[in-house]
Amino acid sequence: MRTRFILVAISSLFIFTIVGCANQTINSEVMYEKSSFLTKLTRKVQVGVRKNINNEEELYSFISKKFPNEMDNFSQYSIRMKNDNGIAVVLMCNKEKTKALIEDAVCKAEVEGYDLYTKELPCEFQLNIEEVCKKD
Repeated sequence: MRTRFILVAISSLFIFTIVGCANQTINSEVMYEKSSFLTKLTRKVQVGVRKNINNEEELYSFISKKFPNEMDNFSQYSIRMKNDNGIAVVLMCNKEKTKALIEDAVCKAEVEGYDLYTKELPCEFQLNIEEVCKKD
């Protein structure tokens, strides 16, 4: 009887662990939705860039004050932003800041670094802005 109880308990723990891990996997549908929110955020960061805000912390503070609800879409993620020679760039990483997921630059209508989540890249800016934003 006791052995049966222990087996049921271990089995239940194993199943809950698998289900919990499955829910944390990165879903392409979710990333597609987040990329839409990210392009909107990038355009708002560009407003700060036009005001000559260069520091990542200052850009984040600017967004938080000027557009207070904008970061609500990213509560489960870590957001980085920068001014790259007058071009706003925004990077979405996992909450732990260990993996890059999506990166966007304001110079194009579409998200340039949409598929970063499929790779094992650190939470660092990946795009070569000079190359991405060159005029064709």
